[in-house]
Amino acid sequence: MSPSPPRVFVSYAWEDDAYRERVEGFATRLRNDGINARLDTWHVTGAVTIPEFMASEVRHAEKVLLVCSPKYAQKVHAMEDGEKPSGVGWEHMLVTSAIWAGLKDRADVLVVVFQGTWREVTPSFASGLPSYDLTDSATFEAQYLELLRRLTDQTKQAPPIGPVRTDLRPQPVAALRGT
Repeated sequence: MSPSPPRVFVSYAWEDDAYRERVEGFATRLRNDGINARLDTWHVTGAVTIPEFMASEVRHAEKVLLVCSPKYAQKVHAMEDGEKPSGVGWEHMLVTSAIWAGLKDRADVLVVVFQGTWREVTPSFASGLPSYDLTDSATFEAQYLELLRRLTDQTKQAPPIGPVRTDLRPQPVAALRGT
């Protein structure tokens, strides 16, 4: 029997239609690769508000993907500076609160970048989080597979530790002046 698909909440900013389609295509690929990717466009029903959906997804997700973009960083920083929170700002608050309260581990919040440089598009709260650069078509597949390994807990494991060597005793050093 295969393991159950990991539940992954995909947080992203609504840039433009082309960008939203790209995020949806990315989430579709994750689902095709055995990840229960959760996206607002698929999972918000009439009975649930957007804030309720976001809170539930952050709470129930095994991992959270922050798909960072210029607008993502702008919206998070605007909320941090006291402006009315946007959807992304609300998700940022939910994620950071979950980490602060010990309900989520920082290692389970991952940054994905589709456009721009990491520094340009990643809000400061996400610095130090594991990140995957999917901006370059030459390295996209390798980065995507690393992300998939992380999402499915198939990362490289350290080899076993061998016995402590006992043949490392220092050689005696002769005195510089007589004994």
